[in-house]
Amino acid sequence: MYSIFHFTKRFPLSIAGLAFLASETAVAKTTTDDTLETLEVRGIAENKLEDSFRFFTGGATFLNASGPQEGRSASVSDALGKVPGVFAQPRFGPLDTRLSIRGSGMVRTGHGKGLQLLWAGIPFNQADGNFDAHLFDLFAVEAVTITRGGGAYASGNATLGGSIAIIPLTGRTADRGRLRGEVGSFGYRSAAASSGYATDLWDVFVATGYAEADGYRRQSRNTTRRVTGNVGRRLSDNHEIRLLFNAIDTRTQWPGALTEAEFREDPRQAAVISERRNQGLSIEQGLIGLESTRVLPNGLRLFSAVGLNYKREDHPTPGAILDLITRDGSLRLELQAEELSTLNWRLGIAPTIGYGHEKRFNYAGPPASANASQRGSLASEADRKAYNLVAYGSLEYALATDLSIELGAQYIRSVRRAQGRGTAAPISPDYRFSDERLQPRVGIRYKLTEDASVFASYSSSFEAPTFFDLSGNASLQADGRPRLDAQTAQTFEIGTRGEHRALLWDIVAYHSRVRNELLRLDPAAGFGSPIINAPRVERSGLESGIGFRMDLNSDVSITPYLVYNYNRFRFDDDPQFGNNDFAGLPEHRILLSNELALSDRFYLTPSMEWVPDGIWIDNANTLKSEGYTVFHLRFGYRPANGWRAFVDLRNLTDRRYSPTV
Repeated sequence: MYSIFHFTKRFPLSIAGLAFLASETAVAKTTTDDTLETLEVRGIAENKLEDSFRFFTGGATFLNASGPQEGRSASVSDALGKVPGVFAQPRFGPLDTRLSIRGSGMVRTGHGKGLQLLWAGIPFNQADGNFDAHLFDLFAVEAVTITRGGGAYASGNATLGGSIAIIPLTGRTADRGRLRGEVGSFGYRSAAASSGYATDLWDVFVATGYAEADGYRRQSRNTTRRVTGNVGRRLSDNHEIRLLFNAIDTRTQWPGALTEAEFREDPRQAAVISERRNQGLSIEQGLIGLESTRVLPNGLRLFSAVGLNYKREDHPTPGAILDLITRDGSLRLELQAEELSTLNWRLGIAPTIGYGHEKRFNYAGPPASANASQRGSLASEADRKAYNLVAYGSLEYALATDLSIELGAQYIRSVRRAQGRGTAAPISPDYRFSDERLQPRVGIRYKLTEDASVFASYSSSFEAPTFFDLSGNASLQADGRPRLDAQTAQTFEIGTRGEHRALLWDIVAYHSRVRNELLRLDPAAGFGSPIINAPRVERSGLESGIGFRMDLNSDVSITPYLVYNYNRFRFDDDPQFGNNDFAGLPEHRILLSNELALSDRFYLTPSMEWVPDGIWIDNANTLKSEGYTVFHLRFGYRPANGWRAFVDLRNLTDRRYSPTV
């Protein structure tokens, strides 16, 4: 079992400095008028955005940041782990996360792929699709939107997993000042501070934070330092520009994978090779963006954004030390017509480009030597370039008062180029990948009530291989040049979302026919296993969240909430794996929580996580982790203003389990 103690404080900011007040009559906000609120969040105010997601044609969730702030906020898994359809579990310590939607990115041992991550409309991914989920800063967030599968067409994304977008706090939506601190088991400590300020024309927001954890296992220490913020300028009543910046320095040790026997003997140990090579990942990243939101006549809205992303990785792996520097740029232009009587439409273009340079170093000695983790001679170098052009459009037409049809299409062209020298596999001398697709989407939605709807949709998806995929395939080729195809899929989904009195629900069922699935040949082998295309894979799933609120009296209420995710991923007459199940995700995952509000200030929330059948570790279906049930308890104090506190107790029965593989 481990525990977390937390405190947070919101306070006004005076000209002379910071003033802590023992009592406050209202949370200090800095919005100066209501007019500018309509320009926030790419031109959509928060309450309006929530309404748009309530009647969204596809799997989608709007997550207000106030929810995650009531518990531990060490990683993305703390914020997104209870969202229907999202698999977000700690991997190499509490600050690291394996993030997947509908099976996306399960080919990866580290990092992530198969999802689009957006920060105020600017891509957080590198141009080839790679991302690191633990770089997201959830302290400085107003809300998070999750669009699963084809629903992400509206943001120019076409991956099978979908899109996760962060809506950052601004000087107009943030508190004048906020402090947050957490301490917990296994050396976990974090501290963060933020401040927002606004005038009629300008607004400024800045946040900084530090977190560290020793981790449950050896060789799993994590440290993170970050600074983020933005500056907005109101040019007119209908036009606003905003400069955004984000800098992060994170150091993560990787303990590696254990065999079943090693896990049973001592689950806290690290893999021998991981300790001897000091395996891990250190990242320095800086992202800067400039965006403009302008309301035009006749109900039109123009959004534009440009982003620059610098990233440096120092990555000791079992076989070599990788030193990678990438520089990525993005542009987005989008014209939108909304709130028209019967017809809404959106047109956009979103090119991205990325340059990278990788050096691969040998180790100075063998694993058993004293200098086993020291950098040795340079083995190879490679220059990498990635280009993507995405043009997208969608149209929503009201066939009747409560019935709407949605049509969408995307044109995508992706190019990957690499040129290197040296003999160390899997770096190939040079190679080029390119592909282009035109992808359609169609959906229909019926409005049951003012607060509920049902919908169905068809969409196609496209995912070009990342450089990780391509270099992982080179070892299978005689000439060292990778030969991979883009992963494509056709997805059908049907669902309902809404609320009625005290009941709320979000239920989506989907089926995807995937062609040329990008996957690791043997996930259990870790880094050494090559990447291949699986000809045919079938993915079926159910993403559901159901809850209700019951008021027992004027002060006491209970709010149970159930999340059930069903994942049925299998090969379809594969020449090697037949009709085996896909490795990496549990077939059934059930989350149940019940918040008991004891008054307007105190609350108690017991919860449980149940994975009845465990997770397949290999695609041959010979190794499977054990199922598990774990129980948690959180209780806290949350007045409307002032200091807040909570205690978060995890794994009350001290159960040994592995939430991901």
